[in-house]
Amino acid sequence: MQPLPPGIVVTGFGPFMNVAENPSATLAQSVTADATILRVAYGEIDRWLDSADLDSATGLLMCGVHPSARTLRLELVAHNEVTAIPDVDGVTPLGSIQEGLPSRLASTLIPSSLSDTVAGGRVRNLRLSTDGGRYLCNYALFQALARRPELPAAFLHIPPFKVVPLARQVELARWIITECHQARYL
Repeated sequence: MQPLPPGIVVTGFGPFMNVAENPSATLAQSVTADATILRVAYGEIDRWLDSADLDSATGLLMCGVHPSARTLRLELVAHNEVTAIPDVDGVTPLGSIQEGLPSRLASTLIPSSLSDTVAGGRVRNLRLSTDGGRYLCNYALFQALARRPELPAAFLHIPPFKVVPLARQVELARWIITECHQARYL
């Protein structure tokens, strides 16, 4: 496996609700041995984004599972809104993520060359999305964009491996990173 461009951070998540083994953790660790696996907890996201772990990062690709998805979805925006679904700590925020900020923030990692290729249907098993839900994945992307505006960031929702096999998901995640790097986003 070829090394990733220096400074890229790839994350996945641990278990939550009915997902005992989160495939996003497996994907992140398959993309890079240095993957960060986060608990599905709002406070954990906030602490991690505020930590020094990202100070030398050049790009952030977060991955999370969408159990009913049929394809990988590269999220183009994050919404300044969460729903009343508790995280693994029982925290249940509701409403705006950050008052005074726009209702949506655009992903900053995705170059137009990549989005044009995906939108044109030229990449099997991958599509663009403008609705990453209103749970922790959306929260993580919104907070990354708001708290670390200097850090190019994107979110990749993935289906279970029985829908799109792990090897294909690794290939797509690494392709996204390579495309971003070649476009000088990383």
